[in-house]
Amino acid sequence: MIENTVANDLLSDANVVPGIVAIARDGDIPPSTIDAIVRMTNELVPGELRIEVSVDPEFPERPSLVFHVRQQSRSLSVEEEIDRELEWHARAGIVAPQSQDRLRLMLG
Repeated sequence: MIENTVANDLLSDANVVPGIVAIARDGDIPPSTIDAIVRMTNELVPGELRIEVSVDPEFPERPSLVFHVRQQSRSLSVEEEIDRELEWHARAGIVAPQSQDRLRLMLG
């Protein structure tokens, strides 16, 4: 049984990209890991979050999750945005070391 998490709420959303459901439900990137990444993302770069599936044509069997964040305010300098992105990737490596190469962050 899958626990009730933010990721499960995203997975049950009618607007979710079907590939995310497949990735999470197949256990490729478990819902609890997606949940942790969502929480971390909201903490580091608050804003409107959208998750998409990206497939590299060379590796179609290993889709990636792209976390798009439209920031609430553009008050961060370019240097601060870079620092947040580096921090996000460092934390993603701790939360999901086996999936780190399949997680992307896009700020806008």
